[in-house]
Formats: sequence, C-alpha cells, structure tokens
Amino acid sequence: MRLLAIIFTLISVSLCAQTITRVEYYIDTDPGFGNGTPVSFTSGTDVTQDFIIPLTGVTEGFHIVYFRVKTNEGLWSLPTAQPVFVQQTEPLSVLTHIEYYIDTDPGFGNGTPVSFTSGTDVTQDFIIPLTGVTEGFHIVYFRAKDSKGKWTLPTAKPVFVQYANLPALTRMEYFIDTDPGFGNGTPVSVSGTDTEQAVTIDLTAVSPGFHILYTRVQNAHGHWSHPVAKPFVSQHANSNIVMVEYFFSDGTTQTPVQVYGAFTPGQDLTIDLSVILNSLLPDTPYTLYVTVINADGQRSQPVAHNFVTPSVICDPITPPSANGVSVCANTSATLTASGATGSQTYNWYDVPTGGTALETTSTFTTPVLSATTTYYVSIQNGTCESNRTAVTVTPVFCGAPPVINAEPQVTTIGQQMIVSLISFLSDADGDLDLSTLRIVIPPQSGALAFIDANHQLIVDYSNVSFSGTDLLTIEVCDLAGNCTQAQLIIQVEGDIIVYNGVSANNDGKNDVLLIQHIDVLPETSANRVTIYNRWGDVVWEGSNYNNTTVVFRGLNKNGNALPSGTYFYKIEFASGRKGKTGYLSLKR
Repeated sequence: MRLLAIIFTLISVSLCAQTITRVEYYIDTDPGFGNGTPVSFTSGTDVTQDFIIPLTGVTEGFHIVYFRVKTNEGLWSLPTAQPVFVQQTEPLSVLTHIEYYIDTDPGFGNGTPVSFTSGTDVTQDFIIPLTGVTEGFHIVYFRAKDSKGKWTLPTAKPVFVQYANLPALTRMEYFIDTDPGFGNGTPVSVSGTDTEQAVTIDLTAVSPGFHILYTRVQNAHGHWSHPVAKPFVSQHANSNIVMVEYFFSDGTTQTPVQVYGAFTPGQDLTIDLSVILNSLLPDTPYTLYVTVINADGQRSQPVAHNFVTPSVICDPITPPSANGVSVCANTSATLTASGATGSQTYNWYDVPTGGTALETTSTFTTPVLSATTTYYVSIQNGTCESNRTAVTVTPVFCGAPPVINAEPQVTTIGQQMIVSLISFLSDADGDLDLSTLRIVIPPQSGALAFIDANHQLIVDYSNVSFSGTDLLTIEVCDLAGNCTQAQLIIQVEGDIIVYNGVSANNDGKNDVLLIQHIDVLPETSANRVTIYNRWGDVVWEGSNYNNTTVVFRGLNKNGNALPSGTYFYKIEFASGRKGKTGYLSLKR
C-alpha cells in the first residue's frame, strides 16, 4: 500500500475570525464542494493537522493534492494546491555510518565519524570541535552510509566561526512602519550580548489597521543589526471587556466552554482566574484556552496555556488564618487557626513543607519555648491540602506576676461593704499597674460591686436579699502584662428584726408586721408565725412568713379586720433554731 503523509496549516482570517468546521482534499480532479475526502480535526479558527492520504489506485508520477475548508457560516476557501510525486517505494535500508567534514572532502569513510544508534531514520545532536578551524565562513558537510554500503549525497551547512567574545548590546530601539534613521527610534533598556525583552508599546497615536513593528539593536562597536519586522493589527476599541470564556483540551477531547464574569469591566484588565479541574483527568497534559469578549460582542484570539494536571486534582483551598503570639520565655503557647468549614480539618507543622502534622485540630499547644519559633498550619480536605500559613511564637522576658493576698471580709445583711484593695496587693518587681485592677467575676449574690478611683472595693447589699458566704474574683496586672486573679470571700451576717408596730390603714406606712431578714437567713426562711389576742386565742397564723405573700396585715384568719390593741406573736423555725416571742401594737 502506498501512503502519503501530509501536514497542512489552514488559517481563517477576517475582521472577526470564523471557525473552520470542515476540511476536505481531492487529487487532480475537483469532485465538487463537500464531495472531497474529509479530514478529521478539531474545529477552530487556526488549524494544523497531520493526516495520511492513501494512494491506492493513484498511478505513479506527478499529481496535485488540493485542500479546502468550510467555515461555520457555510463559506468555502479557495483550494490550496500541493504537487506530489507518487512512486512505488522500497524498504528503507538501515544507516550504519555518519560522518562529517569541513570545506574539503577527505574521501568516503575518511570524515569525522558521528556516534549514533543505527536505524532507517536518524536524528542526532552532536558537537563539532573547531580547534584548528580559522575564523570566517566555512561549510560543514554531512553524509551517511547504509547497510548495503551505499553513501548519500553530502548535505552542506554554511557556518561562521568566530572566537572573539561578542560585543555587548548598548542600545535597542523600535519604530512602526517608517524608519526614522539609526538612533532615532524609541529606545528600550537593554544589556548583555543576548537579550529577550518584554516591551509595552503605546499605540494611542497609531491608526487602526495593519502595521509593522521593527526592532533593532546596536553593539558596543557602534554596529547596528538588521531590523526585525513583526506585523500586527491596531484596533482602538472603546468597548470594555465584559466576559471571559475558557475551556480545556487534551488534544483529543475538549471540555464545555465555561464563562467567567465576576470582575469589573474595563479595557485593560489583569484578572486572577481560578478554574476548577474536577472534570479533568489526573496526571494528564492539557491546554487551557482563554478568550475575552467586549461589550460589542467582539472576541479576542484565544490564549493558550499548557500544564499537566496533578496526580490528585484538588480545588483551591483558602489557607487558614492564624496570628502569631508573644509569651513569657520558657513557657508554652496555644495557637489558634480558623477558616475550615464542614468536614475540613487542620494540620500543624514545624516545617514550611513536608513533615508530619503535629496536631489536627484548630488549636495547637507548643512545647516550652525559649527562642522565637515559627509553626505552620494548613487546612486539609480529604487528600487535598491548602498552602501553609506561618505562625510565629516570640518568647519574651516576663517578671514575676503580682500577688493578691485576699483576706476574708465580713459585713451585715442589707449593708454596704467598703474595703481598700491596696493592702491586698504586692509585686516583687515593683511594676504593679493599679490601673488594671478590676472585678472579673461579680458577686454570686448579685449585689452591685465596683472599684472606685481610690482602689476601694464597694459591695452594696442594700438591694439584694442575701446572707451567707458571697464570692467575687478580682484581677491585677503588672507593666509587663503578667496578671493575677484571686477570689475574695465575703461573709454576710445578721439576725431577724421584728418591727412590732402595725397601723393597718393602707397608707403605705407600717401596714404589715415586718420581720426583717426572716426570708433571707437560711435557718429562718422555713418558719411558722402565730398571732394571739390578749386572751390567748389564735387570731392569725402563717407558714414561711416572707413579708410579702405570707404576712400579717391586721386581719384575722377569716380576713376580717382586728380591732386596735395589743397582740402577741410567736415565731418558730424548722431548722431547730430557738423561737422568738413578743408583742405588737395594732392601731387603726
């Protein structure tokens, strides 16, 4: 079978590029549009495709192969002709010897041999030593011998030999379309003997349309290079870029086009584009194609970026947030990170890359540290991990913290307690900071408590019903930030007080028999109060007397008003405390 290998490049060019949707070829005679032999390829505006043409039925001799394309708008290109010569081929012989010589042929087999692996088709890189070769132009010849002893014709390659160091480049300039003369172009910074330079060129004054950009350089000897020409199209678009499209291709399969528009439109944009790789195969070469679209619907040519997907494809994970801390030397520190969501976890390390995680929760307690140490934390999502965030722990010298010698205090029910806290405080370093003195846990009783400007603790029990042991916590720090807390014990004591004058006339004054603190003291709150007349008859009684809901208001057991006079009371306590008796005067 005779086959013809063809490589062709087809470019569809217009004001707005069209997509090539069909490629076909025919030999010698045109069968009509759409009737040629189709070629498999990936649609695009610029196509390069290798394919093989079977020559079965094609006679030996000269022929012409024609190619043409059809766009997505149904337009056909003019056919491109490629003359070919068809000849029955014989099996290729194996090449067994390659040699080269410079300028003068020493005779077959007498050239300098080249080391290579025998084969029918050989591509070989090698270095030619130029020792003894004079400076100037020379010709290097190559030829090969096959296994049948036949030699090829020599292939000539002109070379220029120069031993002196190249002079440094001292100036680079460019101009558009018209040469302004040596040294009059727009200058570009340059250095060295060989350079690649990225240059941004202002096209504001360049008219729309096709132009040619020329660049040239001058060396330290004052010699100018020939200008290098680069055609380009200048298009002054006032329309903003509003959308980005992208897709992936592995050379065979193309992913669906994705649209990205989460940016502020503009004519010149720099966009950080994060793309999801979930639909791609792992450990596979891909090309990312990106196209931008302006508000007028005009599309740019796609920009290609080649990359290889990782062995495990992970969506980008935002690194965690964590702040460094300062701690007293020879102590440990607790570091905290945030940012993980759902089932994500944390990894704490003592190295920026690699290593084994020291902790997998949001907090990490370091060992005791005496020198500044940096730890690193990341977020783990399955087998995927974010970049690591550095967290630095800085040990600093800390003096001894203050000492609080809080002595128990005693006060009376319903009274205000005032005590100076200065006598409780001491600091071996002499750097006590009284401005930090504060109450960190208020009294358990609910009493109002505060520290005044003279560093006195004031606890007011006048508005609470409480007796017994009350607790509150105070704190003070030194100038180095070392703080100490201590619990202050307050014993609130007292006895019941019977106010035996009752004027039950609803004037808000002495309307009831007031037995103060009876419901506050633990050993008196469970009680029974009985009222007798002068003949010893019980006229009123109540359990758990509390001065509000259970209280004597000058009424008998039936709710009728008792006459003015002298009555007697008896108070009994369930706690076993000794009871109390006395008299009261009722006036109306």
